[in-house]
Amino acid sequence: MELEPLQLEDIGVRDSRTSRIQPFSVVQLRRSLRRSLMAGHTTTSTMLIDDVINGVSANLLRNYGKGHRPLRANERLKFPQLRVAVLDSAIADMIEVELDRDETRIQRVLYALSTRGRQDVPTAPPSRAGWSNAAHFMVWLRRAFPTLDAPYSTSVQQTRVFRWSPPMTTHHPVTVLKKNNREPAKFSYGQFLKSIQYALDGRSNAEATADMVAKFVLDNLSGQTTVHSSQLAVGILSCLRQVDDIAYLRCVVVVKNLRSVTLIAEEAHGLMRTPSPRLLFEQPHPRTVETGEPMVS
Repeated sequence: MELEPLQLEDIGVRDSRTSRIQPFSVVQLRRSLRRSLMAGHTTTSTMLIDDVINGVSANLLRNYGKGHRPLRANERLKFPQLRVAVLDSAIADMIEVELDRDETRIQRVLYALSTRGRQDVPTAPPSRAGWSNAAHFMVWLRRAFPTLDAPYSTSVQQTRVFRWSPPMTTHHPVTVLKKNNREPAKFSYGQFLKSIQYALDGRSNAEATADMVAKFVLDNLSGQTTVHSSQLAVGILSCLRQVDDIAYLRCVVVVKNLRSVTLIAEEAHGLMRTPSPRLLFEQPHPRTVETGEPMVS
């Protein structure tokens, strides 16, 4: 008996770390890609993401039976509309294949930094525990790009560490000047924070870290009601280099507009050879003066 042709609505996606299953969603895939690629809503970014989604969708339907597995009994009860399941890691591999068609292959590296470098699932097995530093990233990069012309480096252990706690109240600028003489904009903390969250996508304790990074950068701009967008970008980049290698690499691709995998490899080697002092965040606490009156920093 011939089976009915498979539709996207028939496919479930199984989380390779938790084994949970959810229906395949183009909307969710689009949102995830935009975040992983740190992509805006430009025409070019939208076209790229659409091409990837179309390629992955076609692959899922074309290769029915090769990587698809039947659902468990309890899953069939919960999702009666689903016929088969596919691992999210298999979909991630399909996405990398699509992104590898880009001439610069930068998008593939950005995506891998977000997915292969994930550290936000404590129960992940050692084989999928994510990347802790630039050295781990370089192992994958050399395997993924065997013809890459980049020197080998030995990681230097950074022994300098400093701790920082945010003030009880944080100064926010009012106006942000834009590049290329574009119209100045009102500063939005939400938008500023989101850009940091994108860089930290998949990293351990990402939300709390992003909030601390934002406060650290703004604290260094205290007293400036008008700032330039480049000040914010460089501030984020400098802070992330002291906090998280993988988030820094994701951010540096965008801020410095790196256009080759070799340039990304050079940034990774820089992290290994000349690491920044480690910045550790602590919760804010009020300071006291001689009179015993509480005073906030």
